[in-house]
Amino acid sequence: MDNYEIQNDRIYVLRVMKGGVPYEYLINRRSDNDKLVVFNNGAVAEGDVTVPVFQRHSWADILKTSSVFCMDPTLYLNSFLQIGWGIGKNEDYYLENSSLILKKIIEKMGICLENTAIYGTSAGGYLSIIMGIYLKGAKVVADNAQLDVRNWIYKEVLSSVITFAFDNIGDALNYKERFSIIDAFEKHDYVPKIYMHVNLCSTADNSTQLIPFLKNAETMKYNGEYNDIEVFLHFEPDKGHNGISMDDAISFLYRILNQN
Repeated sequence: MDNYEIQNDRIYVLRVMKGGVPYEYLINRRSDNDKLVVFNNGAVAEGDVTVPVFQRHSWADILKTSSVFCMDPTLYLNSFLQIGWGIGKNEDYYLENSSLILKKIIEKMGICLENTAIYGTSAGGYLSIIMGIYLKGAKVVADNAQLDVRNWIYKEVLSSVITFAFDNIGDALNYKERFSIIDAFEKHDYVPKIYMHVNLCSTADNSTQLIPFLKNAETMKYNGEYNDIEVFLHFEPDKGHNGISMDDAISFLYRILNQN
């Protein structure tokens, strides 16, 4: 990575190996723009992931800004997995590794973290918030995100991830910060600037994620740098857990990046 140069004005995949694990990024560095949007995946339908999946990759052609789409290698642990939350394998925290590699990529793109927004929905929102802890200065837009995966309504999904991520299932208890946003804030003494969109018509996001998050935030042990969290409550009965539309998302990202 020290000698690698980012290519401009073309869309391509960069694959970085670390500890035998592939970290993959779909990159579109626009030479005429100094803003960046980073994307993280939500659940991958039907699982069985053998090649990198970059959800919303078509947005790269639409956005005026540069863009990077991230793949969670946790999904490679077993073909059964549709979601991984970046948990990784045993003591190897894939989301931390991916974030630090991405930080190097953004530096080589010549873009300031203050001009960077990280975006994701559902599990992608969870990944984006944690990633924002490592990319200090970047803003996070999380849409109907999981905030504590231990509360996720599909318990069998969490059980599957833990089963494949840890050789000794009990070891998962040693890594609370991989499963809970609040625990991650406490561990790193940092809260990124977060814009959180939640549909009040989705029980999975309102009752089991947002409300417990707010309650736990009241007693958070915290002495570090805190940036405000803004919560946008939507009432969209037809959407449920689905995120806001592409047009609304891009418009919002432009606004927080001061992109005309």
